[in-house]
Amino acid sequence: MEGKIMNIKHKIPILLLVLYIALGVFIQYNGISEFKSLPSPIYGGDYYYQMGVIWHIRDGGNPLESSSMIGGMPGYLPLYAYLCAKFCDLLNLDTMKGILYFSVVLFIMTSVIWFYLFRVLFKDDWVALIEVVLA
Repeated sequence: MEGKIMNIKHKIPILLLVLYIALGVFIQYNGISEFKSLPSPIYGGDYYYQMGVIWHIRDGGNPLESSSMIGGMPGYLPLYAYLCAKFCDLLNLDTMKGILYFSVVLFIMTSVIWFYLFRVLFKDDWVALIEVVLA
């Protein structure tokens, strides 16, 4: 009996992590699902530049080249744009919706990655869970 209780105690942080991720996905999805455009350039034109980079990759451009000038280096690290472009292609989304919905995927991935990183560092699931929520 005591072994079962200890086993359940070890699973509670994982269950709470899943609940945290589900709540975060629900809040984030409801926040962005009604967007008709990316947030205003007043927050920075980075969103629109990234959308151009993603369009460039989706149209067959090399992710390791600049999307804005021939022979130039990319203005940003290309991993985000490449992953987002492939996400858009996989789900047949337009680029703007792909950027918005890919943020939900990134939230899920980073929450899990942070949890396992903090679990290894602190060797405690509860501390890892708290750190994920604070991160």
